[in-house]
Amino acid sequence: MDNGGATEKLKAGNDSKRLMAENTAKVIKVWYSFVKFVKNQVTVNGRLVDTSLIGLFLKDANGDVMYMPSPDYLEAGKFKLQRGMGSVCSKLGLAEGAIDQMERYSQAYYGKLQSTVRSEQAQISFASLSLVTSSTKEQVKRILTELFTALVDVSRKTGKEAHIKMKGLGTLYLFKNRELAFNPIDESVDLGSIESGLFLERQKAREDLSFVDQASAVLSRGGGMAYSIKSSALRSLSSVMTAPTNPSVRSSAMQSSWHSDYMRSHHSAISKTSSKLGPLKQDAAWARYKKKNEQ
Repeated sequence: MDNGGATEKLKAGNDSKRLMAENTAKVIKVWYSFVKFVKNQVTVNGRLVDTSLIGLFLKDANGDVMYMPSPDYLEAGKFKLQRGMGSVCSKLGLAEGAIDQMERYSQAYYGKLQSTVRSEQAQISFASLSLVTSSTKEQVKRILTELFTALVDVSRKTGKEAHIKMKGLGTLYLFKNRELAFNPIDESVDLGSIESGLFLERQKAREDLSFVDQASAVLSRGGGMAYSIKSSALRSLSSVMTAPTNPSVRSSAMQSSWHSDYMRSHHSAISKTSSKLGPLKQDAAWARYKKKNEQ
């Protein structure tokens, strides 16, 4: 019996597990450092934060945290602007559904950057984050880029709903109709406060998915189960949900059932990654966003 070979195999397996645990700890440390930086700069110092990856975080006229997705990020993920009360358009005074809405939004986005004095701006520094996370600058940028690129994956390849929790700051939501929203409260969305028509529209699954991508998503997830945005290493930071229940259109008993299912799915261990969902369609918008953030 070759005990030497078995020992080497066991050692290799232990080394692999140790490396995975170290990488997981590094990813979580980078993510929480990123969120803490944004939170402190916006809520404590009152600055506008340019993430350089997904857009701006700043305070609105009421002092609440506001998220303005960058035009590049919106285009890369085919995202729609948030609608309803508290939406970015309502805070900017832009009419929802207008033909030139995106053009007006882009003007407002870059206008906000230009009109904010340098002393009231803060930009994410991958080098600074690397110092507090015991990582390299390149590792920090790759981790954050992959996380937010994964949201693009979910939008383009699936009909799922996703959210990324930013502890102490808020939650970033991707609804089934591709609407990208930010809730500046570290909790789930108050379903009872959502207007019925808007709620139902948000549950309409995206239809402009390629056959190959959708088939890959279903096959890789065993019939379209909910999956985490990137990997099991990030399951404490993000999750993807099935349709929630709105009290105005469904029964309270079903709402309770959804809440239980959601809590179970949020804390469940999910091992497969969104990177296994098949090739991402390489259109011009996605190519530009990817190239910009790989430099």
